[in-house]
Formats: sequence, structure tokens, C-alpha cells
Amino acid sequence: MSRRIVSKQRNVRFVYCPHPINIDMSCVWGDNGDSFQRAPNGSFLKLTEDGLTVQHLVQARPDKSAPIGWEHGDHPGLYNKLPIWIEGTIIQSGVLEVPTLDGLISLTVTEPSMICYNDRDGAPESRDVWVQTIANLVKNYDY
Repeated sequence: MSRRIVSKQRNVRFVYCPHPINIDMSCVWGDNGDSFQRAPNGSFLKLTEDGLTVQHLVQARPDKSAPIGWEHGDHPGLYNKLPIWIEGTIIQSGVLEVPTLDGLISLTVTEPSMICYNDRDGAPESRDVWVQTIANLVKNYDY
């Protein structure tokens, strides 16, 4: 059973890239053949807190006003994470194939994690799935 949780992430820095971009995430997701994030129509790049390193990409909303699952923060380039949905089952380890807006992606789970979805009209958006560790959920959400 899924439940909705609220994010603590506020004023997170993103930069918009209007160009097609691919990012190899195998160093984070594991090397399962295809660990690429693909954004053929551009995307928002999530930056580290110091703003010096790209963490990953987030597909843009259709109007390119913000990353999917995020809303504008206090200043230009800063965004607040909207609530997400999580599955009730904790995944201890293994390789999962999940549908994303980038296509089907294989993710390696090496520590307790949960399947996550953005909210779409009050329900989980099952076409865009990702996995977060329990530690990350506790840090970034009212879990």
C-alpha cells in the first residue's frame, strides 16, 4: 500500500539545460547494462548544496517552468520538492527494473530502500518510478 509523505527539501538549486543530455549514473545506481538518464528535450540538473556538482537530472515539466515534482522556491533557480508517494514494502537488496520518463532503468539496491513516485492529481505517478534509501527518506522527508 502506498502512502504520501511531505518533503523537507526547500530551496534546492537546479539549473535548466535546454539541450539533449545523457548522464551515466552507473557509479550511483550500479552497472546493470543501462544506467543512463536520458533527456532528449533538455532537463533540470540538480546541484549539490554548494552548487558546484551535478547530482542527477530531473525531467522538466511540459512548460519547462520547473523540474517534474518540484515547485519554485524563494529565488530564481531554487525549487521546493512536492510531496511524494512511497510503497509500504522495504527492499533490502537486489536489482530492480523500473519505468521512468527516461525509459526502463535497472537500479541496484544495496541498502534498505523504498519505491517512490511523484504525486499526480493526488495519486502515485506510476510511469515515473525511482528508489530511495530509507536513510535518504528519513533525511529529506517527514517519513
